[in-house]
Amino acid sequence: MRLACTFAAALVALIPVTLRAQLTGYTLKAGPSVATQRWDDFEQDPLLGYHVDVQVESISEASPRTLYAALGFHRRGSAIRTGRRTYVDRATGQEVRVEGRTIPFRFDNLALALGVKQVYPFRENARAYFLVGLRGERTLSVDLGGDAVNQNYGYGLSYPVEEFVTRWLYGVDFGGGLDFELSPSLDGLIELRISPDLSRQYFQPPLNNVVDPFTGNNIALRERSIRNLGLELSLGLRLLR
Repeated sequence: MRLACTFAAALVALIPVTLRAQLTGYTLKAGPSVATQRWDDFEQDPLLGYHVDVQVESISEASPRTLYAALGFHRRGSAIRTGRRTYVDRATGQEVRVEGRTIPFRFDNLALALGVKQVYPFRENARAYFLVGLRGERTLSVDLGGDAVNQNYGYGLSYPVEEFVTRWLYGVDFGGGLDFELSPSLDGLIELRISPDLSRQYFQPPLNNVVDPFTGNNIALRERSIRNLGLELSLGLRLLR
């Protein structure tokens, strides 16, 4: 809650700057995302997703810098991909073939970002820019392996559980892009952004006396910490007023 209040206050502080600017840009942008996570020392497979943002920014012809605030939906997470394999069932002696599958781990987050863009002339009616921003997120929903958790698939105890998901988190954005004039009041843009989290999406302390479903014995699970890293490509339109 404290993080949310901080970002709200920063957004309010940005409004007077926007009102004093010569122009205000209203942007709608969206595109594909590649989300990855590091589970302790184990790198997961990437998860393909998407994102949608609405953004407002101050634009001044006298300054190469613009301030922006963006609010949007971002899919975070990772995946486990297994290949086709064959093994011999010890009970029957028969050969069993298991098809490959992808097990997704999804975190659907609402993100608020505040930042600054440095703009450079590129070509006639086009500008390149670099951006850096601070981002806060609220996790709206999660999918921690779907039916793979219930059916175990040999991974059951390795999966995260919703009880330890962090609902409020924060990170930074770095990126760059190109905007180009479509008309006197409308720009198009293409942007590439990398978004590492500084806080944990998931934290599970060490757990004792956990029942192993395969053996029935009590075992201990070590601490687990998971952070997000996202790569996003955006296409958008910006209305200038």
